[in-house]
Amino acid sequence: QDLFRELVSNFGACTHLVVIVDMQRQTRGPLLFSDQENIMVYLFPPFVPPDRDTWYLKPIQCALDWMEGQNINAAVFPSIEILSSLQIDHWDFMPEIVRSFDVI
Repeated sequence: QDLFRELVSNFGACTHLVVIVDMQRQTRGPLLFSDQENIMVYLFPPFVPPDRDTWYLKPIQCALDWMEGQNINAAVFPSIEILSSLQIDHWDFMPEIVRSFDVI
């Protein structure tokens, strides 16, 4: 939330923040939050497409559609705080430093 406030102060009220978290085996797809209407988290499954150039095409297209106001069939939660209780896969290459969604 602090990051988003900083982005808005630099880029204006129309700022949107999209966070793509890849390698998710269970929870997948776009997540929106009622208390943070301009933040989207996209949980992306672990797979290797035949063409690596298109790896993030789906979540990026989804984010663009969302920013244009289109229905993206997202899971909507009342608060962004829900992220700490979702089952998020952690691929900890350096777990002693930072885990996904840890408060730094």
